[in-house]
This record gives sequence, structure tokens and C-alpha cells, in this order.
Amino acid sequence: LSFPAPLVGRRGRTYAPLSPSVQAWLESVLDEAHVLRASEGRIEGGVLQVERGPLRGCEGRVRKIDRHKRMAYLRFDEGGEGDCVLQAALNVPVKN
Repeated sequence: LSFPAPLVGRRGRTYAPLSPSVQAWLESVLDEAHVLRASEGRIEGGVLQVERGPLRGCEGRVRKIDRHKRMAYLRFDEGGEGDCVLQAALNVPVKN
């Protein structure tokens, strides 16, 4: 990795190799301080629509939403054992 990325479920420093496509996506959504800021959206008709934040336009990657913890779990299918799941802050106050 060219930058540190904490892994979900790990308490200490843990590093794992990321594919170039996942690393490019992370670099595009992180701010200048290398922080993935919170996003906000809504669920209408069972479909997630991210209205604000870095996850806007990435709704297809979201595999699970925990509205109580305000978290989204994003999956990057790299084929085979290279699948990657990332955790990101996502507030979904409205569900219709």
C-alpha cells in the first residue's frame, strides 16, 4: 500500500494488499487528510440513493446498511479470494 488503510474488525494496525482498482477508488473518495467522510442518503422503494458525500454514485457497491450504527458495507468484487469489504459512514434518516 502507498497509504495506511485500517481494516474492518481489526483493533490494531493491520495492512493488506489492495488491488489497483480498489486503491484508485479509495484515493478518489478520501479527502486531503486521507479521511473517508460521512455520506447521507435515503431509501425509496427499497433502493438506496446517496444524496451527499463521497459515496454518491457508488450505490451499486453497497451490500449492507446498518441504519442504527449509520454504517454501510461496500464490496469490491475482485474475483475469487481478492474480494474486499470496506466499512463507511452512511446516515440514512429517511426510508420510504
